[in-house]
Amino acid sequence: WRTAVLRTCEPLAYDASISTVWSIGVEGRPLAHVIDDANHAHYIEQAAAHLVAVHGSNALDLEVVETIDPAELLADCLKKIDKLGHACPPSRDTLALMAAQVQGLAGRVTGTHDDSRRCVLHGDFHIGQMLAVGGDVYLFDFDSLAIGDAEQDLAEFVVAASFMAFG
Repeated sequence: WRTAVLRTCEPLAYDASISTVWSIGVEGRPLAHVIDDANHAHYIEQAAAHLVAVHGSNALDLEVVETIDPAELLADCLKKIDKLGHACPPSRDTLALMAAQVQGLAGRVTGTHDDSRRCVLHGDFHIGQMLAVGGDVYLFDFDSLAIGDAEQDLAEFVVAASFMAFG
């Protein structure tokens, strides 16, 4: 439950009927409450190391998450950006720029997929799933472990982190 790279709460049991990993608690503070302009590089580096460790693990018998079609993902993303613009009119200009960036990036994504690149996913990887314990990051909430594309975990983390302001 703790390695040189991956630090997490010690698991006690898994209840498949409710997809829950029960674990011993660790005393720490939510990383979102600790991270700031002065220390974000230190903590983000550790979070990235955790993600690499999870993706490199050999968990067995996990659900396979289907690959997301880039065209469907683009349409869904643009739809959500549009909804945000209606919900928060002062942000429409910023959201329009974001939509243009998303469309530009989508042009670089190919529809091909390589199943050999699938790996273990955390499935809910964002800063809210981490604690700061001393200067270390602990990762928790492994209830959504699955096999899929590493980019799914990375995208979730990047999107969540983009809403935090670091220098």
